[in-house]
Amino acid sequence: MLTMARLEMDHLCDAFAAPVPTPAGGSAAAAVAAIAASLVMMVGRGSPDWGEGNEAESAAAVLRERLLVLGGEDVDAVEAMLAAFRLRAQPGAGGGADVVGAVLRAAEVPLEIARCAAGVAALARDAAENGKRPMRADAEAAATLAASAAQVAASIVDVNLRGLPAGWADEESAAFREAARIALVSADRGSSDSEVACT
Repeated sequence: MLTMARLEMDHLCDAFAAPVPTPAGGSAAAAVAAIAASLVMMVGRGSPDWGEGNEAESAAAVLRERLLVLGGEDVDAVEAMLAAFRLRAQPGAGGGADVVGAVLRAAEVPLEIARCAAGVAALARDAAENGKRPMRADAEAAATLAASAAQVAASIVDVNLRGLPAGWADEESAAFREAARIALVSADRGSSDSEVACT
């Protein structure tokens, strides 16, 4: 598993630049949202007059840690999906159920990234309204970064679900797409919603 939390920025960029399928967009979205969470932490720490600053910092720290883990999980999920596709393409191979499981997992991870990014966006907008005034521009930047990360992750959910064999897991696919839509709406408006809670 790619461990993004242990990579310096230049090494992380090198990993994304490598001519291999992963890490790719989902992990990049997780990294961007984690950076946004770090900015929220900065504003929380640097705003002693913000009564909920410490709480916002702690919440952002939890989301950042989860996003860094999800970035690595996305690599594993995509690699497993590609391996399932290769296996199914072999002559005489079945593998339909294996492909379905791999595709759903490859959609589940970016969905979780979108949900976490939406949570960061909500915290960031709160920080932009209540944080120390000189830091509010940083909080606004965090909100924009997190919302963009959520949009990317939500789009990847849809892209990966297209790999499902026709007629398989239609209900699960529809549920994933609806959950991604809800996460994106939440990220855009910066509200924390129990339906998009990051786990």
